[in-house]
Amino acid sequence: LAMKVGMCIPFMNHAGVDDHELMKGELALGDLAEPLGFDSLWLPESHFSARGALPQPLLLLAAIAARTRKLRLGTTSYLLPVRHPLQVAEDVAVLDRLSEGRVILGIGRGFRSELFTAFEVPPSEKRDRFRSALEQILRAWSGEPVTRDAAGGEEFRLAPLPLQQPHPPLWVAAFGPKAVEQAGQLGLPYLASPIESLETLVANHERHRSVLDDASRTELLAVP
Repeated sequence: LAMKVGMCIPFMNHAGVDDHELMKGELALGDLAEPLGFDSLWLPESHFSARGALPQPLLLLAAIAARTRKLRLGTTSYLLPVRHPLQVAEDVAVLDRLSEGRVILGIGRGFRSELFTAFEVPPSEKRDRFRSALEQILRAWSGEPVTRDAAGGEEFRLAPLPLQQPHPPLWVAAFGPKAVEQAGQLGLPYLASPIESLETLVANHERHRSVLDDASRTELLAVP
């Protein structure tokens, strides 16, 4: 198999440089990625932080999509527990259409306490919310109706659907044993943290493989 190399762009705030100039720099790096032969470009997500503060990576990826033709567009950790799942399904589907099927969605739970406080999400619920949101997103992308009990059982169908079918590639960002195991239980690829030691990365990949189950993957991706 041919090796594919991607570029990950952290949004770093430096003294004396405003956010507008930093975002222009991010776009310039995106412009370079495709002619330099990179297969993909990835953006992280962070909230309420001067370092790595990019709360809406899909918006910047949409701008990069308009300036490129072949470059795959990925998120390293799009945080599901703090977002409404139908909004995620819509936003990603629109970006996938705009980019002509180039989205790779890396999804995560988040770990900073201030993130959950700000969005009024109990930290103890983040894994359950992550799993529930993913199931609803997959159901919406399948074209099947999604029922909302809060709306009196009314059904909703997503439009437009993603260009990539049954959905854009999904990766699970995992930092810690429980998160790695959840990625394996979902039958989805594990997106490693760049700050892990080599020893930890090896252990995490072994843990991921040990719980990877094709049956669970088939069950999840076939949510009606």
